[in-house]
Amino acid sequence: MSDQNKDLDRLDDISKFCALISEKTAGLTWEVFEQDELGKWAFVKCLENIGEAAYCLSDKTIEEFDEVDWRTIINARHMYVHHYFNLSWQRVWKTLTETDFISLRKTVDKIIRELKARL
Repeated sequence: MSDQNKDLDRLDDISKFCALISEKTAGLTWEVFEQDELGKWAFVKCLENIGEAAYCLSDKTIEEFDEVDWRTIINARHMYVHHYFNLSWQRVWKTLTETDFISLRKTVDKIIRELKARL
């Protein structure tokens, strides 16, 4: 499988997890989030998966499509994966509520369309 096809799969994963986060956070309150132990970890896993997919993108794709702040996404992944025992649920909540996952998904979907057009 070519790097471009691998990148398409990874970008598709990012898009899907952005959609899932957007859907599941709509109307979600801090009070509900804070009390839902399984739900909190599910959100962390979604954030990890977005970061892991970004981390595995080829350098070429990361460099070409620099409208996405890949470094921040990848750094967040490292924090969630390696420091899960010290997670701040307020920080997770802030990430979930202050990150525009809808816009990120739209941008990633645009990148997907552009890469597919080259195949």
